[in-house]
Amino acid sequence: MSIQTLAYFVLWFLLNAGFNIYNRRVLDSLRLPWIVTFLQLGVGFLLVLPLWICGIREKPTLNLRLQDAIDSSKNSDWNWLLPIGVCHLLSSAGGVHAINSGDVTTFQVLKTLEPIVAAVLAAVLYK
Repeated sequence: MSIQTLAYFVLWFLLNAGFNIYNRRVLDSLRLPWIVTFLQLGVGFLLVLPLWICGIREKPTLNLRLQDAIDSSKNSDWNWLLPIGVCHLLSSAGGVHAINSGDVTTFQVLKTLEPIVAAVLAAVLYK
């Protein structure tokens, strides 16, 4: 493992710890984990939107016609985007609920397994 890769892991861990502590403070004040989850995902979208509008990041080209998703003979991006989006929402909500219901330190230790779990799930689900 290179020094740069190690630095990225350490930076990810430290930023993640700060984010979890901040989440816990928010949830101590506002005991509505689903609202916090949707607000976090919404703010994330609002942060990416100007990057797409200004052309800093290329806008994804997707076929999001719902009729194409219903018609199985046509290729629709709903077929792969919807399951990934639902899994992301549930993962985010699960994290917020876990922080809300337990100790931040315990959650942080479990959260460090996230890259390993993601790699295993990707290997199993996307052969």
